[in-house]
Amino acid sequence: MEVDHQRLLLGLCYKSPTSTTETDEKLLAAMEKTVLQIATHQVLIIGDFNFPEIDYASEHVVGRDKESPEMFFNKTQELCLFQHVTDATRIRQNQTPTKLDYVFTDEKNLIEVVKYKVPFGKSDHVVLTWTLLLAIPPVPNNHVKYNYHKGDYQGIQRSLQTIQRKDRWDRITVNVMWVDFREVLKKVVDVYIPLKKEGKRVRNRLSNHVRRKIRERCRAWWKYRQYRFRKKLEKYKQLMNEVNQAIRKEKDQKRKRILAGFKNNPKRFHGYMCSKQTVKDNITTLRKDDGELTRTDQETADLLAAYFKEVYTVEDVINLPVVIEKDLDWQDLDLNFVDTIVMEKLLKLNSDKSPGSDGIHPLLLKKCATVLVEPLSLLFQRSFDTGTLPADWKTANVVPIFKKGDRTDRTNYIIVRSR
Repeated sequence: MEVDHQRLLLGLCYKSPTSTTETDEKLLAAMEKTVLQIATHQVLIIGDFNFPEIDYASEHVVGRDKESPEMFFNKTQELCLFQHVTDATRIRQNQTPTKLDYVFTDEKNLIEVVKYKVPFGKSDHVVLTWTLLLAIPPVPNNHVKYNYHKGDYQGIQRSLQTIQRKDRWDRITVNVMWVDFREVLKKVVDVYIPLKKEGKRVRNRLSNHVRRKIRERCRAWWKYRQYRFRKKLEKYKQLMNEVNQAIRKEKDQKRKRILAGFKNNPKRFHGYMCSKQTVKDNITTLRKDDGELTRTDQETADLLAAYFKEVYTVEDVINLPVVIEKDLDWQDLDLNFVDTIVMEKLLKLNSDKSPGSDGIHPLLLKKCATVLVEPLSLLFQRSFDTGTLPADWKTANVVPIFKKGDRTDRTNYIIVRSR
């Protein structure tokens, strides 16, 4: 079925409790063909599979290896299928409730919430209903994105060298020093770092070699249509096989290059997996206490903030434990943030990380370490000597992460913070 130019393949299965091993193997082969070979955007497989031995929540299977339940569980894991049914679906008197009905998708976010309703007639299976999300309207992002990998860092260094920090920061607080440092960096970034271009993604193009093969195949086909000779047909079939082999080989090479790029780079892997999702993890609306849905982003953020404030533990800052002081053979007065130590730390920064709440990218600090080491040393030393921290260093970006269940329920979110 096709909805809004998104092709969804819907599969309905029933496996008899008395099915043979051969029948089970055919079911696994059909599921593998559905997921891997048929060109669709999403896959939804539902049905009564009669595998009470499988528990997807704990990823545990009762039974021996190479039996049908174990083989079925391993195949669904191998195909990266998400199973969304968590409660019992077959309830009969004097018998243990079991999960026999499954709902599989090839993306986790396609199913919003599964509800378990009263069975039909004399059936002992509950009725399952769910909300299927084929797409969510994109959330506009007004955040300015800089392309730090194409910045003019020599120009930034020349601009920063003209600033006399010692005279400029004499007799001011640590917070004022940090704000001045941050604003100066923001000005040079606006001048010397270009913005990212949000253009359309280029489609995967075949190599010139493969495209030449395709043109040769087309010419061979038209020659056969014109003359109808047997040799022309054999030539066309030969070229057709060569084109198919070349395309498969090129796709395999591309997959290997993508996998090689993920090594020691989890951020790239996470970005690639997110790009393949058709339904993104965006929070659009939440349900308030009165049952109404939030209408603005500010209202949604306030609702989440109030909920997280309720569930977080309030620490006891009055009855603090007594710490026995030990002689550590060093004094706080001897600690100095010299340029060499700060320079060493700057050069070890991971330039693939994103900037924190202050908006300063680690690549900028690393590339301009020679001119930034002096102001940072002064800032760290002043902060240590006075025992104060800038306000920005006490804040963090808080991001709500959806767990499972109803997306409009604020209790189904956890928060992750980053400095």
